[in-house]
Amino acid sequence: QGNTRRTAIGEAVRDQLAQVGIEVNFQTIEFNTLIERFRSQTVDAWILGWRAGYPNLAVTHFQQIWSFEGDVVGSGSNSTSWHNPDVQQWINDAATLPGCDADARAEIYWKIQEAFQQDLPYIPLFVLDSYYAAQSNVQGWDPRPNNWFWNMTNWTIQQ
Repeated sequence: QGNTRRTAIGEAVRDQLAQVGIEVNFQTIEFNTLIERFRSQTVDAWILGWRAGYPNLAVTHFQQIWSFEGDVVGSGSNSTSWHNPDVQQWINDAATLPGCDADARAEIYWKIQEAFQQDLPYIPLFVLDSYYAAQSNVQGWDPRPNNWFWNMTNWTIQQ
């Protein structure tokens, strides 16, 4: 409730599926109720947004969302119960990669993405584009594509 973007998405999906004979009971609900139902795995579909931390939190977010350990009814974030043993191994490999080699991690993440596209536990709808600007006196400002404020504690303003 109150998120006009997600309401518009839900109404568009409902209307488009109705055109091919699929009835959708779309309801907007309060966010905490949505998260409770999401984690309880009692709904067929939901509209949520994910934002992974960058660069190093991506590993923990993959573990939270796609690992076997994340498939815990009532508290886990793998509410689709996606169990792909290869993905599980790749998540573990990325989390324990010696030296945190960025190129080697990228190869692992590509494998995870390919498996995701093959199995399709979610249907990603879109990614928001972002634009950044800061005054020239902001020091330490270093935005990332998927986490605008990731190093905000390092920002300072020079007078």
